[in-house]
Amino acid sequence: MALAGELGLKWGGTGATVRAVTACKGTDCRRGVFDTHRLALQLDRAFFGTTAPKKFKIGVYGCPNSLGKARGQDVGILPAPGEAGRFLLFVGGMMGRRPRLGDELGFSLPESALVEAVGRILAFYRRHGAEGQRLGDLLEEGGAPLLERLRAELKELA
Repeated sequence: MALAGELGLKWGGTGATVRAVTACKGTDCRRGVFDTHRLALQLDRAFFGTTAPKKFKIGVYGCPNSLGKARGQDVGILPAPGEAGRFLLFVGGMMGRRPRLGDELGFSLPESALVEAVGRILAFYRRHGAEGQRLGDLLEEGGAPLLERLRAELKELA
């Protein structure tokens, strides 16, 4: 029987790691405006299984109908309405016992900057988050000044 590594599989998906990236049907849906699968695969390859202070979920969605889902992820990605090729990012969302809607960055990013933007968000979370603390809890505790610091680290990608 082959080991996971021999099959090109990585361990992950539980504990304090980046979970498998989720995506909607994207252009397989009549409302989808971009290839969510391609971006989700890029993000998964870059971050799946890497460590974080607590679980870290990334979601990629293809149209504004998924706004609620995008706002329920640690990082949610959604096409920017009326801005072809640009995307909105939501940070700090979580569901469960203490649901929190993710905060919108307040500016859109080009698709080419999304993997780097998620990497910067994850690095920010590692620097500022305590072990066992979700990104949403960190942003709640840090308030507007901490969210503004995160926005500033991402704004240059816009």
